[in-house]
Amino acid sequence: MYSVYAPPTIEDSLLRWQQICHWAQENDRCQQYQKDAVVFCEIGWIYFVQRGVVRLHGQQISESLPSRSKLSTSRGVLDSFKDPVPSLLALVGNNQPFEVGRDPHIQIQATAHIRNTEVLRIHARELSLVPGFEMDTLQAFCYQHQRQMLRLNNLTRGRTVDQLLGYLHLLAEEFGEEDSTGLCIPFVLTHSQLAGAIGASRVTITRMLGELRKYGEIRISGGNKISLPIHKNPTRHLQLIE
Repeated sequence: MYSVYAPPTIEDSLLRWQQICHWAQENDRCQQYQKDAVVFCEIGWIYFVQRGVVRLHGQQISESLPSRSKLSTSRGVLDSFKDPVPSLLALVGNNQPFEVGRDPHIQIQATAHIRNTEVLRIHARELSLVPGFEMDTLQAFCYQHQRQMLRLNNLTRGRTVDQLLGYLHLLAEEFGEEDSTGLCIPFVLTHSQLAGAIGASRVTITRMLGELRKYGEIRISGGNKISLPIHKNPTRHLQLIE
């Protein structure tokens, strides 16, 4: 006879997660971070967000550049060699894992996106301490990979305004909390962070947010949080922008 694989239920996964959280507390593997504090990460360790949101961002490691005396004095040429805005790679929410690898071309850093963010760490070889938790972790990483594919697909849209609105919808879908008009993204994103998420300039993001707000595609709620109202035809106004 062949054994039949039974996928884990939500209740089983939740129980295993509670066991891991209890183990992490007993073994001093939990730490709380304030907003914008760097989460120190090591190779071979996997980190889980217990509460809050962790921001993963990357900065390209500068290559050796020619001396400025050899460059054209044109401002446009010199500006092209300035350090780019850090890329916003991902936002990791409650009960989700993340890890930071080592790459010769990009420096990846984890930062607490909101205050009182709690993170626990566990070494890869310790994932089997609770039977089934290793599979739960693999499934969580697969989910994140699928979300990342959606974000990359969003970047193939031709216009910046479409990319921005698409990215906001993805965030609302993943993190949004319902309010009287639609879904509210429950944390603040700066214009620079949004620029780093879609590869635009901060000035462009500021202008696009103003246009989206003008045409009712987004609302700015208390604390500068972005809320996306529900439209029967969400692309109705986008033809007027840009």
